[in-house]
Amino acid sequence: MATLTYYRPAAAATRRSLRSLLDLHRSRRALAQLDDAALNDLGLTRAQANAEAARPFWDMPAAWPRCHTAAEGGKRGHKTLTD
Repeated sequence: MATLTYYRPAAAATRRSLRSLLDLHRSRRALAQLDDAALNDLGLTRAQANAEAARPFWDMPAAWPRCHTAAEGGKRGHKTLTD
């Protein structure tokens, strides 16, 4: 009889990836809702914010997984929203 082995590290990595994608989607939505004064404080224009918010959730910047993983442990922080 065959025994199925559940590989927990792979499942944990999948959950982290899905969580990262969801966090990215939420961050982009929040960025789109900022007013012009808040965007100015961040050094962004409305056009830049709209362009970032229009990106699909699977279009993850290369640095996102590294800064997201470094912030694991109950606190999630994001250093950048663009490449």
